[in-house]
Amino acid sequence: KRTGDTTDALNVKYTIEGTATNGTDYTTVTDTIEFAAGSDTSTIEINPIDDRIAEGTESVTLKLRTSDDYTIVGDKSGTVNITDLVLKVENLDRFKTPVGTGFQGKPEGEVIDLRSFGGQTLKVDTVSVGDAAYQNYIGFYAVEDAQGTLANGLKVGDAGYAQAAIKSAILRSAKIETQSDLAISGGKIYAPVVIANGTFEDFLNRNPQNQANSNIQAYFNYTGANTDKVDHFRLLGDNKFGVEDMYGGGDRDYNDIVIQLNVKS
Repeated sequence: KRTGDTTDALNVKYTIEGTATNGTDYTTVTDTIEFAAGSDTSTIEINPIDDRIAEGTESVTLKLRTSDDYTIVGDKSGTVNITDLVLKVENLDRFKTPVGTGFQGKPEGEVIDLRSFGGQTLKVDTVSVGDAAYQNYIGFYAVEDAQGTLANGLKVGDAGYAQAAIKSAILRSAKIETQSDLAISGGKIYAPVVIANGTFEDFLNRNPQNQANSNIQAYFNYTGANTDKVDHFRLLGDNKFGVEDMYGGGDRDYNDIVIQLNVKS
């Protein structure tokens, strides 16, 4: 800042000192600051350069130089420090990806992926809710790959697939039910299946081949396993699946039964 007559422009010289390097640790500054005609202020900006090198705290000191054109009043120098930006990163458990979500978000990925837990028995908590007239049931059955192949070699769309899958279903839940610490074996992928308008036993007794003309149907996350060839599942969150229970897709609200699983490793 200058005082007195500001009619004319004024150049003020200064020296640059300190441990920081001009043009390397901060953008280049000259050794002169100019006051424009009519202005009583001018600013020298010291802008640090992110060189991604840890150097500790470095200083920049500017000292005004005397001249016959002006008189220095008050402080003749000023210092700023340039410090390293340090980010501390911690691996927090609450940000870990939930167990079982390996395929979720992919086509027909509404499954629980426990392949990395071979030889282990895990515990699962389930909460199911539903908004449907049907008394629906949901469960999970083991598959060998992302395409839904069963351990006996049956593939999605093969005769007998629905019956075999439903016979082996575990983690069975009613439309509205909460269960805790259910045991599940690691090392496999578990795909969901819903029985619309009946229990698992009802399906095996009344429509084991999953025929379209029955009033009890099984719906899978694998579209090819559904008699109507419609997608009846939606991923609503990590290990959270919503189901449409009407043949042909109904209103596609995917809230006829919703199940949330918490797999504890």
